[in-house]
Amino acid sequence: MSTRTSKQPDSNQPKQGASTFWSPLPWIAALLVMGCTFLLIAVGAMVTTLKAGMAVPDWPTTFGYNMFTYPLAAWLNGPRDVLVEHGHRLLGSLVGILSIFLVGVSWWKSSLRIVKYFSLVVLVAVILQGVLGGLRVLHIDQALAMIHGCTGQLFFAMAMLMVFFATKRWQEAKPIYHPAAGKVHALAVSVAGLTYLQVVFGAALRHFPHWHSVLSHLALATLLSCLVTWLAISLALVGRQVPGFRWASGGLLSVLLLQLLLGGGVWLARYGGLETYVVVAGGADQLLSTTGHVLGGATFFSLTLVIAVGSFRWLSSSPSSIDQPAETTASASIAEPVS
Repeated sequence: MSTRTSKQPDSNQPKQGASTFWSPLPWIAALLVMGCTFLLIAVGAMVTTLKAGMAVPDWPTTFGYNMFTYPLAAWLNGPRDVLVEHGHRLLGSLVGILSIFLVGVSWWKSSLRIVKYFSLVVLVAVILQGVLGGLRVLHIDQALAMIHGCTGQLFFAMAMLMVFFATKRWQEAKPIYHPAAGKVHALAVSVAGLTYLQVVFGAALRHFPHWHSVLSHLALATLLSCLVTWLAISLALVGRQVPGFRWASGGLLSVLLLQLLLGGGVWLARYGGLETYVVVAGGADQLLSTTGHVLGGATFFSLTLVIAVGSFRWLSSSPSSIDQPAETTASASIAEPVS
C-alpha cells in the first residue's frame, strides 16, 4: 500500500518556477518601519504620561496649519506638550510613508507571497491607526485613547513580524518533525495571546486607573512569568534540533526579566507603594521609567508573537508533511511542566 501523501502548497515559498533570489530591500524597509514605530510608541507613551493628547486640539491640521507646514520655530520653541504631541503626529506620518515604501519594494523584490501580501496588511493597519488617533482628538475620548495605545503595540508586533518574514532564513526554512511540536505551538500561542491581554490591562491602568486594574495587571504578570518560563524551557529543549530556538528562549527570558524590572521601577519611581497607583505626569524619572515599561511591553509582546509564528514555520507535528523527517532525541514531554 502506498503511503505517499500529497502536500498542500506553502504560501511562504515562492511560486513554482519563480526565482528564489533573496533581496535584502524588503527586510531593510521592514526594519525601518519597525524602528520608527518603536520611536513612535515611545513618544506616544510620553504623550499619555504628560496628558498631552489634547495639546493640539485639531486634526488632521495643527492649529489650522497643514501638519507638515506648521512652523518649525513654533513647534520647537512652543510648550512641551505641543512639542511631544505634534512630534507624535509627524512620526506617525513617517511610519505611514515608510509603509508605502515597504509595499513597493516587497512587490518589486520579494518572491514570497506572504511578504507581498503582509506588506499590504501593514499599510492598511497604519492607515487605520492614524485615523483612530485622529478620532481620539476630535471626540476627546479616553476609551479611544486606550484603544489607540493597544493597537499601536499590535502594529509594532506586525512590523516585527514583517521583518521576520522578509529574512532569508524565513525564505529558506524547512520545518522538521518533533513529537512535542503541537504542545509547543499551543503554549506559544497562549503566551502571545495572554501577553496582549496584559498590554490591554496596562493600557486600562494608564487611562482608567482603578484598584481592579492594578490587581489584574499584577495577577496576569505573575501567571505570564510562569508560562513564559515554561515556554522558554520547551524552546531550549527543542533547540537541539532548531538552534535558533535556543536564542529565542534566552531572548524571551531576558526581555521578561527586563520588563519585570522596569515595572518595578515604575512603582518605585512614581508610587512608592500600592496606596497611590495612578500614572500621572511627573518628573523625568517617572517619564523615563513609564516610557521604558511601555516599550518593554511592546517588545515583549512582539517577541512572543514572532516565536509563536516561528514555531509553526520550523516545527511540524505531522511526519507526513515533512520530506525527510529529522531524528529527534528529546521526548514529547518537553512541553510538560518541569517537576
